[in-house]
Amino acid sequence: MTTTTKSKIVTLFVILLVAGGLAPSGAVQDERADEVFSFANQLMRDRLFEAAAQQFLKFATGNPRDPRAPEALEKAAMCLSRSDSDDEAIKVLETLIDTYAASADLCAPKVRLGRLYYNKKRYTDADRVYSDVIALMPDCPLYPDALLGKGEALIPLEKYNAAVDLFSVIVTRHLDSKIAPRAFFDLAFCQQRLGRDSEALETYSAMVRTFPKDPLSAFASIEAAEMRVSARDSLAAVDHYSAARKFREKAIFVPATLKGAVILEQIGDHERALAWYRELLDLDNFGDTDTDPATVYGAAARAAYYAGDYESVFDFSKQYTQRFEGSFSPEITYYKALAELRRADFTRALEDAGTLDARAAGSKWALEAARVRGEALIGAQRPREAISELRRFVSSTPDSSAKCDALEMIADALMTSLGDTASALDAMQEKLEVEKNRHPLYMLRTGRAFESARRYREAGRLYEEIVDGFPLSKEAEAAERRLTFLREFTLLDPQTALALFADVAYEITSMEDNAARLKLAETRLNIAKDPNGALEILSKIKSSLRSSSLRPKALYVEGACHASLARKASLLGQNEQAGTALEMALDCWGELTGQHAASEWSAKAAADRVLLSAEVSGEVDTAAVFQTLSRYPKLADRSSLLELLGDYYSQKGTKSDAKRALAYYQQALTLSGEDDSAELELKVAEALSAEGRDTDAWEIFGKLVTHDRKRIRIQAAYGAGKTLRSLRRYEEALSHFRNVGGEAGGHFKAKALLQAADCQYLMKQYNEALLAYRQVETIATDPGLRWELTFRIGLCQRRLGRLREALQAMENCIDAQRGGQLRSRAFMQGVQIARELGDSKTERRLLSLFIKEFREGDAALAASRQLVRLHLRVNEPSAGLALARDLVQGRDKPEDEDVALYIMALYRGGEVQDAKSRRTALAKKLGASAPLLREIAVEEAKYYYGEKDFVNAATAVAGLTQSCPGDSVCEEGLYLYSVSLIAQDKVEEGTRQAQRFFERYPLSNLVPPLHLKLGNMLSTKFKRHNEALTHYREAANAAKDSAVVFNALKHLAIAFQTLSRWGEAGKAWAEVIERFPNSSYAPEASLNAARCKMESGDYVGAIGAYERALPLLDGEDRARAYYWTGICHQTLGDFQAAIVEYLKVPYLLPSQAMWAVTAQLKAAECYTSVGRYQAAREIYTSVIERFGASSNWGKVAQKALADLESAKPEGEKGGGEG
Repeated sequence: MTTTTKSKIVTLFVILLVAGGLAPSGAVQDERADEVFSFANQLMRDRLFEAAAQQFLKFATGNPRDPRAPEALEKAAMCLSRSDSDDEAIKVLETLIDTYAASADLCAPKVRLGRLYYNKKRYTDADRVYSDVIALMPDCPLYPDALLGKGEALIPLEKYNAAVDLFSVIVTRHLDSKIAPRAFFDLAFCQQRLGRDSEALETYSAMVRTFPKDPLSAFASIEAAEMRVSARDSLAAVDHYSAARKFREKAIFVPATLKGAVILEQIGDHERALAWYRELLDLDNFGDTDTDPATVYGAAARAAYYAGDYESVFDFSKQYTQRFEGSFSPEITYYKALAELRRADFTRALEDAGTLDARAAGSKWALEAARVRGEALIGAQRPREAISELRRFVSSTPDSSAKCDALEMIADALMTSLGDTASALDAMQEKLEVEKNRHPLYMLRTGRAFESARRYREAGRLYEEIVDGFPLSKEAEAAERRLTFLREFTLLDPQTALALFADVAYEITSMEDNAARLKLAETRLNIAKDPNGALEILSKIKSSLRSSSLRPKALYVEGACHASLARKASLLGQNEQAGTALEMALDCWGELTGQHAASEWSAKAAADRVLLSAEVSGEVDTAAVFQTLSRYPKLADRSSLLELLGDYYSQKGTKSDAKRALAYYQQALTLSGEDDSAELELKVAEALSAEGRDTDAWEIFGKLVTHDRKRIRIQAAYGAGKTLRSLRRYEEALSHFRNVGGEAGGHFKAKALLQAADCQYLMKQYNEALLAYRQVETIATDPGLRWELTFRIGLCQRRLGRLREALQAMENCIDAQRGGQLRSRAFMQGVQIARELGDSKTERRLLSLFIKEFREGDAALAASRQLVRLHLRVNEPSAGLALARDLVQGRDKPEDEDVALYIMALYRGGEVQDAKSRRTALAKKLGASAPLLREIAVEEAKYYYGEKDFVNAATAVAGLTQSCPGDSVCEEGLYLYSVSLIAQDKVEEGTRQAQRFFERYPLSNLVPPLHLKLGNMLSTKFKRHNEALTHYREAANAAKDSAVVFNALKHLAIAFQTLSRWGEAGKAWAEVIERFPNSSYAPEASLNAARCKMESGDYVGAIGAYERALPLLDGEDRARAYYWTGICHQTLGDFQAAIVEYLKVPYLLPSQAMWAVTAQLKAAECYTSVGRYQAAREIYTSVIERFGASSNWGKVAQKALADLESAKPEGEKGGGEG
């Protein structure tokens, strides 16, 4: 039907309706009004909306005074709207409202008219109509819809405050309304428009909590996520996107996943971002979203690269090429080139860089290709070409971070490959000028380079910046030493300064004074940090000093030079050079202490010798320390040796050693100078804490947290936090750790914030702890610390009930770690979480991996036992038996528990005779009442119960019912005893034992199934339905297992029906339908619920029940519902409605022949009741013609037809009414 035709029909309808309005009240102008109306409804139900609209308008124009005329007009408008004729629908509704203003309930038509106005963007008209409903019809069922409609009409008019008031009424007073989710969403939208972002976020969150399964909640999560992104709260944004991703509709899932993955990349969680991208790429398509698959491939390659998964980068490149043949992605090519660099495949990296240059010319990717080419050329040992490419990149890129990386590569190439120190220094300086977040190690290297170039002021500024910005780093300590040197340098005499640092060369041969030469060598060592230069000077005067009084000092300085070289070589990992230098230093000092023991330098050499050995070798020669302390009681550096002893014993870890370490630290502290006291006080406090004297340690840490030196202050605060944590003063500890996190940088900052998060976890603030661990993840760089964080995040998620996420965290720890305590802990946590989830597959896999990795020891044995029990629990007898046999047969003297597990596995595997003989032997050894024998008895009873040998099942556990400590084994034993008696139909004894079970284990998960079995026995076998009712209700109320709940409610309803307690049976069936709407039994339950209402005389309620059941029914069940609905209408005397219901059976379900013919005969009865005899005749005749006069149905129809004819009903119209 064209739009013009529809408009003509509607215009004609308006004219006819006005004319019809002049008819006397109650006149029925169309003799077939009921048929027209029913036919229109049928067409509407069949979604033939255009035809239905014509029929409804026909009914309304022919019967304007019929009470159904307003309904017909409203349905006509509905059909027009559904056939995309909103303008015509609006005309119909406007006419309906004007014509029947005084006689009809116009709430629904007005709400519908408001919606159509809104759809046509007539927002002022919509506001007017909705306002009329709100003001005049507060009891209207669609009152909440009117509030919503008015609010949504006000949004385009930018009246957000008024809209907020309306939506707030819905979400507070009409939360059960179906439009509540939409009201929540609109409310948050308006709050955003008013700048009330925090309220909008809370509204979105409340919506998601209240309606977690509503698709609109997914869009709310996405909106909330984007608000979080704007507020720079990335972690919260990811949580919102994760919530949206639970909805698998592509219109929701695709954008939520894509946006969430981008945020995950921004916070550094590349592994999780990669997993999200993979989920997108696994989709066949992205639905109606405008997402480009090529873009997703590029993003996935990027995430894979930063996650260190280079194989996946290559896979994505290959998949992209196969999926988009002939297409080119510069982004994928770029990250493929980077991955090849990391794999040292420089040739392919250069090829890909060339491809980017050629196919992405002028783009940012071509620019990045220059950097890739530069790095590849460096790897290919072509430094000059590399520097040229990198310089081209530096001059063009706007990215300061990338520019810094390139400058560092240039500097390294210049210095390492070309030996051009000056140009390298220029590049390093240029990098520091560009760099925003400086790294202390690079700053230190640049400072040393400045010193080498004699640019001391620039070096000093860099060192001061390191000390201030990174106070707890190793680089800060080195920078402090270099600053000390530079400051002391200014105190040197001009001649020495000139010799060391001036541009004019100093000729050492001009110095004839050996004392001056020795002084120069000492200065070279201590001030210039040039041990090789000092050794060169000493070599020229060494022979002339053999009998000189300067000999001891010369030996000491020479040893110190070699010591300096040993330390440097050790730091660089040059172990052979370090060993040689160490040996030479010890030789010098050994000669000094042996041949010049009386010299003042002897004591210093002895002390330095011990300290150097410990520093380079990492091992402390305690005998040498004690000997030195004993030999030189007035040693100036006695404190350092005592401190060294304290360090030695503190590292051993035992409590007695901790006590000795504390004693040495305290002695060292009494001898130390004021400058060194703070360092030693820290060590004393740490030793006190290690000894368990946390209160004493806290006093020292508490004093040092206000120290002037930042490093001391931070270390003291960290120690104070650890001590307070040991004292369980978590709030105070948390404060100290946060202070450290605020002042410190780098790895130490991450450690402190980790400790702070641990305190929150120990305070059971699991949400806050989880957020804190996530924040630490963003700054932690140490892989070990990151996996420790992953483990802790998993613990928090477990506490919060987020078991799937917790399990994934533990599996990540297991996959990343190889050996070690963390991996073992992650295994055990993963096993426990899998068990809580009921995920036996994962539990089995983790236990198997654990046993494979930790082959020996108690942990592996315990895991093997757990795995056997798991196999038995999930009914895997073969696997359980094989593993249990290994536990027993693989050992000379197996443990009793292993033997018991083997016996239980034998029972489960059906090897009963072997199990019995082994059980007898174990009973002789342990005694019949041993706990392990009780477990075996339960397993034996399970075997017999499964074989339906209920007598032996009861016998196996009968002993447990007499004397048992009440543990889980006894609980299961008494249950098996009870159900075995019930299965034998021993009603009295079974009931008595079941009652004992209920009294002893009222909270057991086995209580509901036992009630159910007891109820079934009483009801089915002994017809004691009233007693069974109590047990069914108990089972339904207490069960957590949905199958038990369902069966209990079902049998409860059946028992009520058997007792003809129809009202209670109906309630029970209603509960079955409500709680298990998707059950395969739901159709039968729906029919039974309706039947109960019929049997109790509530025919109106039965009609409603059958209508509610219809969506669940098909075939014969649907035919039954139509038929019995007709019976209800007929019983109530509503023959017209009965006819409609009866005729639905043959018209809609012609395949249900038995029900169809029965319904036709009942429809004929109703036609007779309303005087439509010809319609009845036609039905009877059609039945006879179809089934034959000799058939049962034919005989019934013939008799009915004969009765009708013999009655000669009056008032029959000649032409018939059929």
